Amino acid sequence: MAPKALVYLFFYLLVTLAFHPRLVRSENSTSTATSSSSQNATSLFREEAKCYSLPYGTLGFVSHLLTYYSSNMIMDKHRPLMPGTEMRDGHSTWNTTLGLLKLVLTHISSIVTMVRCSHAWQFEAIAAMKLTLSLSSGLNTIFPSGYWTFLYIPGALTGLAGSLGLTHILWNTPDTQKDTVIITAVFFGIPALCVLVALLMLCCDSSDSCGETSMVAFGIVVAFGALYSDWILAVAVHNWIGYPDNSTTLTQVLWVLYFVGKRLNMLVV
Repeated sequence: MAPKALVYLFFYLLVTLAFHPRLVRSENSTSTATSSSSQNATSLFREEAKCYSLPYGTLGFVSHLLTYYSSNMIMDKHRPLMPGTEMRDGHSTWNTTLGLLKLVLTHISSIVTMVRCSHAWQFEAIAAMKLTLSLSSGLNTIFPSGYWTFLYIPGALTGLAGSLGLTHILWNTPDTQKDTVIITAVFFGIPALCVLVALLMLCCDSSDSCGETSMVAFGIVVAFGALYSDWILAVAVHNWIGYPDNSTTLTQVLWVLYFVGKRLNMLVV
């Protein structure tokens, strides 16, 4: 039962961190947005969110799914574009070049976004999650191995905390409350219920499988948390597509660099 207790304790601490008033309260426009009238708060918050230069919304969601798919195919030594074909044995200069280029493009976009969003920790945390995801999938492209996934976990947890921080603000803003409730219910309500039922059933049947089941449940929640960030960002920016068409040229360039860079590992041979 100890592993399950640790999982529950972790999520308690994570939620406490994201909703802690000292973290939610800051000396920048985020604090002003949450304490002003609904219309002004929404306007200020969306203006602040323009610092975020990475995919979100529909395109971010699709990008996440493609990243998970391609990474799993590469770990299984199969080509993402041709699932029935195995990758070449041994070192591949082509795959190494793709992996390095992927790391360069995605890291430039992620790091610049983190710097631009340093005034708003929620956006900075989500950008950090994207950075670690790019790092793990890029290294996996060069040296295929499931162990690179562990590099993603700290960033995913950081991004989840940032997403929950955004949720706290949007949930208490009348203009965004409805969309926030629906998205949160879909991405945490249904998966959380399924995970809880699986934990109770399997852990009660066999204490030996409890630890392994808890880790699988933990991975599911982390994966759903990353997908959740795409949609909670869409609510914050009020852009369901996820391409910053009304933003600056720099924001659009960073967005394209990241999106293109993330797709390069689809071309491994």
